[in-house]
Amino acid sequence: ASFDFTKVLWWAWGAIALLLVARRVWAEVSARRIIARGRRPTPALAERCLGVARAHGMEDVTIVITDEAACPAVAGLVHRAIILPANAEEWADAQVSAILAHELAHVERRDCFVNLLGDLAAAIYWCNPLAHYAARRIRAEAERACDDAVVRASADADAYALMLLDITRASQKARPLPRAATAMARPSELESRVVALLHNRAPRSPMGRMLTL
Repeated sequence: ASFDFTKVLWWAWGAIALLLVARRVWAEVSARRIIARGRRPTPALAERCLGVARAHGMEDVTIVITDEAACPAVAGLVHRAIILPANAEEWADAQVSAILAHELAHVERRDCFVNLLGDLAAAIYWCNPLAHYAARRIRAEAERACDDAVVRASADADAYALMLLDITRASQKARPLPRAATAMARPSELESRVVALLHNRAPRSPMGRMLTL
């Protein structure tokens, strides 16, 4: 019988794509489990968080505290939740405001859903390195956009950059969150984000609707 090499390639492509998609779906399940196992903030921290959320008009966002994360993150496609590490109760008011402003910007931008689309596209086009590069850039640019949102909210850019450095240092010692959770600080993106924060003339206003389209 003749050997159909094209059919073998199609089956190989489909099997690897299915495996990568399944891994990404499992990341969503893992993130939801972390949220389900999390606990509510203490009344004092909850009141501080509510004040920041109310200022951004997003009081319905769930906030959980977990020992499974060392870095703030946001997760969830429909019911979005902000994940805070256990030491969040020790944060100063300025730190709580800056971190929640960053995570609420992710929620407003629907970055969890956008990141999922990017990861699924990279899974389907797994043999194309440009697809993986695009998925990474989507995440990196989302982080920079949320950093800009924090600075626009009157946060000090220098202090915020130092806070990012501290969060990144703490997260390196802990188990990484599932990919479905949009972590606030990743070592691979830290340098470009800090440089952008310290660039005083960098434009920080969001794009208009026509330019976005």
